[in-house]
Amino acid sequence: MISHEQLHDVMQTRRSVRRFRPDAPSRAIIESVLASAVTAPSASNKQPWRFLVVRNRDVIDRIAAAVRTAVERIAMAIDPEFEPSFRAYGDYFTRFEHAPVVIVPLSRSLTILSNLTGGRLARDDADRITAMERESGLRA
Repeated sequence: MISHEQLHDVMQTRRSVRRFRPDAPSRAIIESVLASAVTAPSASNKQPWRFLVVRNRDVIDRIAAAVRTAVERIAMAIDPEFEPSFRAYGDYFTRFEHAPVVIVPLSRSLTILSNLTGGRLARDDADRITAMERESGLRA
């Protein structure tokens, strides 16, 4: 178990990274980080997350472009008084784009719809729900 002093030291030396080295961390380091991440507390220990490790530069660039597009869409709906501040803050959302590896946390709902519907749905509706759950990874 980590001591109070060790935890304090870790918390005091944590830094936000804004510039990245060009070399990617090893697979072993990434797996170690993820092994720690999945131990985070969750309600009823349901752990409703997954992690997507992205190493492909083109994919990272496309994710950053999608985030910029979303920020732009949101900025258009912001009160004009706050829009400049939001746009400036929006730059923080793409700070990851120069990282050699991006770990994307994904949340998943654990309530599987097909478990809630019983036999009351038409067969084709039930099949569509099951297919959606399978595609999303909720069902094997």
